[in-house]
Amino acid sequence: MAERVLNSQLTGSEVVVAILDHVKTQLEKSCHLNPNSAYDFYGAEVQVKLELHDTGTVITENFTAAKKQGERPAEDEIESHEVEFDIEPAPPNEVRVQTSQPVPVETKDVDGRSVIKGVRYARKDAKKVAAVSL
Repeated sequence: MAERVLNSQLTGSEVVVAILDHVKTQLEKSCHLNPNSAYDFYGAEVQVKLELHDTGTVITENFTAAKKQGERPAEDEIESHEVEFDIEPAPPNEVRVQTSQPVPVETKDVDGRSVIKGVRYARKDAKKVAAVSL
């Protein structure tokens, strides 16, 4: 049996990984957060507004997380940066590939039994994998 990509729903854990991946990507775009920078203080406030679709039911959640580390310097010495972005809805397997998560694939084991395995695809293949699993 050839492998068959499955189009299963995202688990809550996969949604968390996908969101964290997008946040990490946005943070890494900041020229102020490179490995050569050093800071004695930072403060951050992250707001997350979720809209989850669970078999006909829409669930909305709002979270705010704040964190400060170190001694806050005088107000005139602080640079502030704000980034806001949306994560567009996408098919489950496209989300998995875009965020480096394994895609569920049905295949046969050495004894000929059907098993579901996770296969990782390159991020550039996200649209292809999503199209195959529809």
